[in-house]
Amino acid sequence: MKIQNVLRNFTYKFLKKYNLKSIYDINNGYCDDWATEVNKIYPKAEILGTPDYYFLNFDWAVGHFWIKYKGKHYDAENLKGVKNWKNLLIFLK
Repeated sequence: MKIQNVLRNFTYKFLKKYNLKSIYDINNGYCDDWATEVNKIYPKAEILGTPDYYFLNFDWAVGHFWIKYKGKHYDAENLKGVKNWKNLLIFLK
């Protein structure tokens, strides 16, 4: 099964487990839990987080966690993966 299908099924179950309404909610408070649990499914995946300096030019400061697997970065909103972590949707909003 393709990783995007595994992540889609997992993310749906994650929403129910934590009683969340949307994927947006995962990336706003539960991204570390999501990444940690995905890492259990894909133990070779690397859990990454935003470098502190990345948010110095914003009016808000928040961290984000995601996984990197086989050269692509994935989070709850990017189940197909992106090559550059800065292209995760949370950073393009």
